[in-house]
This record gives sequence, structure tokens and C-alpha cells, in this order.
Amino acid sequence: LGPASALGRPRGSAAGSEAPHGPTEFAMLPAPPSDPGPRLAMLGEVLAAPDVPALLVAALVHAEVALVRPFVGGNALVARAAERAVLTARGLDATGVAVPEFGHAELGPTAYAGALAAFATGSRDGLTVWIEHCGAAFERAVTEGERIADAVRAGRLG
Repeated sequence: LGPASALGRPRGSAAGSEAPHGPTEFAMLPAPPSDPGPRLAMLGEVLAAPDVPALLVAALVHAEVALVRPFVGGNALVARAAERAVLTARGLDATGVAVPEFGHAELGPTAYAGALAAFATGSRDGLTVWIEHCGAAFERAVTEGERIADAVRAGRLG
């Protein structure tokens, strides 16, 4: 994923970091900004806003991390993990049983990348496409979480 000194730290223009290319799912997305700092600061404000619905915050966090690609590697993984963390922390999935990554995967890589590309346009329609995608993914995430929980309760998973 990169040198140990860069792991877990946002890349920055001052450090001369080259913007990462990312996995295949990022191929159709615009190049990330050379300095992720301003977008990360804005994202911090979104996270701190108390009255924004959990699903909306989770969707914005996921998309911004995926598009800004603030780290030298692992951005897709971090984007999906951050979405999960926000859904749990904000109480929409207080038990952490839902599996948002499953929901995105179930919708398919083309739908995922297309919805991110729509968000990247910065348009209202693009935002709508992305939020609807995240809502559909969360529905599937809850169903998968219930399936796993039922299997655990029945002793089929240890």
C-alpha cells in the first residue's frame, strides 16, 4: 500500500505525493485533487453536523474518500469502512450488523462506479444517483446482516 511512513496519513501536495491511481473501479473517475486537505476539512464539517441523516453522511463520507483518494493506497477499502463506521456511530445500524460492503457488491461494480462517477459531476442529479445507490446498498446490507445474525443464533456460524 505504500511506505510505512505514509500509512494512515493523508497524502499532501507539500509531501510531493503522486495522486494514487487506485483499483479498477476508479478508472472512470476523475483524477483526485493534488492536495486532499481542503476536501478532507469539508468532510470533517459534514461529520460534525449533528442534524444530517446518518445515511446521507455515510454516503458523502464514502464518496468523498473514494473520489479524493487521500491516502497512497487502500482508498476504496477505507471509503467503505468509513461508511460502515458512520452508519454505526450515528445509530442507523447501532449494532453494526449490516454489511454495507455486501450491499455495494450485490449491486455490482458497474453500478457502484457509475454512481460514484455521477456524484463526481457535482450536480444535484449526480448526488441523487449516489444517495439512491447507497440507500439500495444499505437495504441489501441489512438483509445480509440479518442472514448472518440468524445463522449465528442458529449455531451455523461460530
